[in-house]
Amino acid sequence: MELPVTRFTQVHAQGYDVKVRHGLETKIAKGAQPIDMYLAVIPADVLIDKSAVDARTTTNPGGYQRQAVPSRERAIARYVTHKGGILPTAVLVNIRDGAQFVPGDADGRHGILVIPDHEKFWVEDGQHRKGGLAEAQTKYGFDLSSYEVPVVFTTVPYEEERRIFYVVNHEAKSVPTDLTAELIAEDTVSKIEEGERPSAQAVRQAVGQYIAKRLAQEPGPWFGKIRLAEQGKEVAKAKPVGTSTFGSTLRPVLMDAWVRRTYEGQVPDSKPWRDLYEVVRNYWLALANLMPAASSDVEHYSLQKPLGAYVFNQIMPEFLDLARRAGEFSPKFFQTELERLEVWVTDDQWSIVDGAPEPMVKANNRQVIEHIVKQMKTLLDENPSQHVPDVVLPQGSAPEVSTEL
Repeated sequence: MELPVTRFTQVHAQGYDVKVRHGLETKIAKGAQPIDMYLAVIPADVLIDKSAVDARTTTNPGGYQRQAVPSRERAIARYVTHKGGILPTAVLVNIRDGAQFVPGDADGRHGILVIPDHEKFWVEDGQHRKGGLAEAQTKYGFDLSSYEVPVVFTTVPYEEERRIFYVVNHEAKSVPTDLTAELIAEDTVSKIEEGERPSAQAVRQAVGQYIAKRLAQEPGPWFGKIRLAEQGKEVAKAKPVGTSTFGSTLRPVLMDAWVRRTYEGQVPDSKPWRDLYEVVRNYWLALANLMPAASSDVEHYSLQKPLGAYVFNQIMPEFLDLARRAGEFSPKFFQTELERLEVWVTDDQWSIVDGAPEPMVKANNRQVIEHIVKQMKTLLDENPSQHVPDVVLPQGSAPEVSTEL
């Protein structure tokens, strides 16, 4: 295939370093490289015939895109068919191998993009437009051969194609998703395995995703209740917490100084990573033992909705400190200590049915989370652990504090 194109160049950064000077933050592009792109206009039927979407599904776990939302595709189909809709924004696609640009003028701005016939147009941005146009043809008989669409081609390897997708769909659109979070984690893991040193934040996010995915897929209190990146929104009712959300709820745990020392500098799936997963799993096993009804019914209880995950993972460092001092991380130990939370570890307290005793657990916002956690910390202060003694500093370990004004 030979397409008349206009060549243009943009700089694509692999990441950014943040520099702070005089209190002002500046982002410095890291690994920035110019990328040649080629703008063409082609009939929509050619786009539909040649393009493909590398979506992450249960049969394609290596895909990097989210699955299409059928309702968005239907809306586009109706838009172009019945409302005279135009689609002036270019679809972004990539030719992974074999494409060549043949300049047609002196400055090399215009020319012909030669694409091998067997090569697919891998959609980096525009899968719903592609799906909507296809539905307009199959459902409404819309003539795609006379409907032209702008297409921008890149000619980069798969890894760069995936990175471009992330930048366009996360940085430019600010759309955090389970998939983009998982892509960040996978890239971080690759960097660690190659001997690079990703940022502490990137490593923390990778560990959070590692724990979330294992909890979702292995027998335990969260098995089958965490939504994986390759699963669509149709499972959200049964799996209201996504891997990205659960990983975010672990931030207070992963920011703990002792916890950080266990996983930083370690390779993915190393013993420290696996041990940390087991600790989180045991903690939630203890909660499941205390609240069996709330742990088995995500529809009528909010324990394993985002609210419950945020609350109990935010308070978890209090119990990890006790476990570390006791040298005991078993579900039995956690259960004994969690009982000090009294009403907050009972099934009824997390019920969201009409007439339930605590209506605020139906909410899901930062204020409610902080309010519940504050109540929990008060209970812990009022009911000290009977199994782990308070830390008492030896006499003379710290200078005396003067009380004179």
